[in-house]
Amino acid sequence: MPLDDAVVLRPAHVADREAFASLPEAVAVVAAPPGELAELAKTFAKAVADKSGLFRGPSPAHALATGPELDGPDKVALRRLVRRGTELELEVVHTAVRAQGAQLRRNIRWRPMVQVPLKLPSGRYELKVTWRALAALPDGKPLETPRLTRSVKFELLPGK
Repeated sequence: MPLDDAVVLRPAHVADREAFASLPEAVAVVAAPPGELAELAKTFAKAVADKSGLFRGPSPAHALATGPELDGPDKVALRRLVRRGTELELEVVHTAVRAQGAQLRRNIRWRPMVQVPLKLPSGRYELKVTWRALAALPDGKPLETPRLTRSVKFELLPGK
């Protein structure tokens, strides 16, 4: 599936970084994410905390996923989104300069979020997001850090 409209969000302002830092490493599906990062963090936190466990809404919906806390020099890229029937797999890669022994001065930690539009027919789906650390982007050697994998089930309803 194409990732043309997908984005990696990196909060730059202190308030946005703090809002993102407090988020869990998770994945959620929302109807229409807000444009401002602080509001997006609130929307994401609410969706993750929703104990019903199943997003139900119209297509297109948007997948939001937060990854591990990274260091200032780290970078993030969306690698691929694959659909196999009702199962979706999103792979996100990132660097991890701390794991490679980098000396970090005046380091500003940040938590990345990816936003991916899901243009799918109505139906029930499961999305699995995996974050993997590489020595360099886009195709560096995989680092021996744990992969982070989270998943969410959701249902897209027919449009009105």
